[in-house]
Order: sequence, then C-alpha cells, then structure tokens
Amino acid sequence: MPRLARGLRILLYSHDTFGLGHVRRSLVMASALAGSSRVGAQLLVTGSPLADRFTLPPRTDIVKLPCVTKVGGGTYAPRSLPIGFDELLCLRRDLILAAARAFRPDIVLVDHAPAGMGGEIAATLRLIRRESPRTRIAVGLRDVVDDAAAVGAEWSSTGVHELLEDVYDRVLIYGQRSLYDPVREYGFSARAAAKTRFVGYLADRGAIPADGTRLARPLAADRRQVVVTVGGGGDGAHLLMAVVDAIADGRMPPDVGWQLVGGPFLPTEVRPRVRRAVRSLPHVRYQDFTPGLGRMLASASAVISMGGYNTVCELLASGTPALVVPRVEPRVEQLIRATALAAGGHIRMLHPAELEAERLGREVATLLDGPRPSREGLALDGVARATAELEALMARRAVAA
Repeated sequence: MPRLARGLRILLYSHDTFGLGHVRRSLVMASALAGSSRVGAQLLVTGSPLADRFTLPPRTDIVKLPCVTKVGGGTYAPRSLPIGFDELLCLRRDLILAAARAFRPDIVLVDHAPAGMGGEIAATLRLIRRESPRTRIAVGLRDVVDDAAAVGAEWSSTGVHELLEDVYDRVLIYGQRSLYDPVREYGFSARAAAKTRFVGYLADRGAIPADGTRLARPLAADRRQVVVTVGGGGDGAHLLMAVVDAIADGRMPPDVGWQLVGGPFLPTEVRPRVRRAVRSLPHVRYQDFTPGLGRMLASASAVISMGGYNTVCELLASGTPALVVPRVEPRVEQLIRATALAAGGHIRMLHPAELEAERLGREVATLLDGPRPSREGLALDGVARATAELEALMARRAVAA
C-alpha cells in the first residue's frame, strides 16, 4: 500500500474547452507547488482531452471531465458524448462537486474562468466557502482574458464579480500591469482589487512540463532553424499553410531549415494537405504535437507563432526572435497581447489580414538578421511569484487549522 502523503491538499480546476493553454498552465503551477514542503497531494480536475499527454508532478492525479468544444464566441457543445449541452454541463458540475467533497482540499486554484465554464464550478466554490471556511481559494487569470466588453458580458452572466468579492481569497494575474491592467479594464471592485496580485508571466525557463522531447537534429548543419507553431492548432491552419506556400514560392530566406508543429487539434482535413506539401519541400519537417515545445523554441534561430498565452510565455523565456500572428476572432485576447508586446519591442507582430508570402519572407529575414528582441522590463518570474502567493495562503491555512 502506498504511503499516505502528509501535508495540505491542493485542488486545481481547468475547464479546457479549446486548445491546450489552460491545462498546461495548471500543470505548470502543479509542478511548482509539488516542490513545496507544505503540499501533500494534488488533484487536477480538467476537461482537457489531452491531459494524459503530459507528465504529472509527484503526488498528483487527474479527474477527467467530459470534453466540450467551442463552436462560437462563448458557445459550447459536447465534443464526444451524443447528449445535450445542458445535460453535459450538469454532469460536469456534479463531477466537480463530488471530487471536491471527496478530496476535501485545503487550497483551491482555479485557472482562467472564475466561475468555470458556464458557471459550472460556482456552486462548488460557494459550498467550500460555506462548509470549509478555512480552505483558501485562488484564481489565476492570464494577462488578457478578452476585450472589456466581452468579459463584462460573460462575467455578469455567471456572477464572477460576486465570486471575486465574496468567495476568492486571492486573484493572481499572470501578467504585467504596465502592459495590460485587468483590474481597470474589467471593472474590479475595490474589494476584489485589494485581493489581486500581479505576479508576472509564467515564463520561467524549464517550467513547462514535458516528456523530455528536444529539438530534432538540424535538417542541415549550415541552415538556421525556424520553428512554426500554432498552439493547439484548432484555428492555426491558415498560418501553417501560409508558411508552407511562402516556402514553396521561394519567398523565404534560402538558408533555413523548417520545423512545423501543427498541434493536436489541427483539423483532420488539414493534416494531409500539410504533409503532402511538406513532402515536396526540402529542409522542412512537420509533426502534430510535441510536449517539449519550450526547448524547441529555445533551440531555434527564429519562431513564427500564434499569440496564445502559453506559447508567448515560452517565446519570452526562450529569448528567441519571434513573429506573432495573433488570432483575432471570436476573441481578440491574442491581438491585445501581441499588440502590447510588439509596442515594447519584445516581439514582432503581423495581423492575419496581412499574411501573404512576400511579407512573411521579409519578416523572417528581419527575425534572422535583425537585432535581438528586448526582454528588458518584462516580469518573467511569474511561476515563482505565483507559488509564493499560494505558499502564503497555505501558511494561513495551516495556522487556521
């Protein structure tokens, strides 16, 4: 029989409706918390269909929620189960509640959605606050959720402002206030603002969990390596194909080897097109997924990517020159983030409306031969600072107990 872990119990929640960012962020924090002497066991409740692709930290396990997929701005549907969305939401809500009751957490860390998808975790959080008042509850928000109007509508419909005021003990912003201020943009009350801490980007080098995957051997010793990544891939086909077309048309610098990463959610109808195109091109490799993306980016000469939070954090940590082509619909979160970082000289940005072969070629040449990007003034120690905030909550919990 395994030895029972001593220490506090951490419950992490990651709703995961689209892409990989939420579960990866939760695993980054779980990995950091696993090193705390106060932590005995961690349970991640997640809707990610790919949670088992990542190596779990010690003394950590997963409760898997039925998957949903985003079918429009703020609209979701079951990914696999042939049932109605309302029925699926009730199922997920009951599973979350059952996990919390059975696990009896001392600390709860919610990622990104303070009320959960469709408000699914709100009842559990209120129950914990009522029945276990010593349990500390925190939410980690990425630097940008979406534009203020969209966030205001979503948060009003799910009672987020009331949760921030009445239920949460700490609001962690995984970003930098000088670049974007959610407290101002999203109308935090004075009470919620007093609980808020800006901890910086979760960009600590080596913090992204992986299975040891490293950049493949160079395609040729005399070629600089450019990595193209589209995050989870659900909406990245346009960027991948634009790069492939620019290579095929001879618009890219000639002395480059290409590593293309499509993402596990790249539409199935797109994968054969990419593979066929790559087979006809020298010095180009393609793969669907790599958990070791952070190290791949750090090994590259330049990167072309979309503007998701985790990818941007990995770019900033790597120091590699990067061109970011952000998603602009149905959310503008990536556009807001990329615009702010480009204004500071930390990345280059290209609007997807300008995504054509000649412009791409010029941008890649600038990345490879131009000045290195500046990371000066960026707070890239977010994992350590967020962990310290949660350690303080754990200390309060231990004293209260």
